[in-house]
Amino acid sequence: MAIDDGNLRKFFHAVVVSSAAGVRKPDPEAFKIAAREISIPLGNCIYAGDSVCDMEACKKLGIRPIFIPGEETDAKGFERISNAKGLIRIIESKFK
Repeated sequence: MAIDDGNLRKFFHAVVVSSAAGVRKPDPEAFKIAAREISIPLGNCIYAGDSVCDMEACKKLGIRPIFIPGEETDAKGFERISNAKGLIRIIESKFK
């Protein structure tokens, strides 16, 4: 599911593509750039992705990592959802 599907975009102030920002994940700077772009402290950010390496980098920065299985299917120790709709539920519950 792309960010434009399933009404996900309404939850985001900005979308930062790390390669377009000149730094690639899991470099911590990629996540810091995204947080600065929306003026949100790292500890208030959520990262959803399918790369365990990226998830580990987020965790070290205090970002809440949420694993969505993709190419990688095993992410022990990380909160897991089966699809992007699960992300919508997490975000909605945070703001109720």
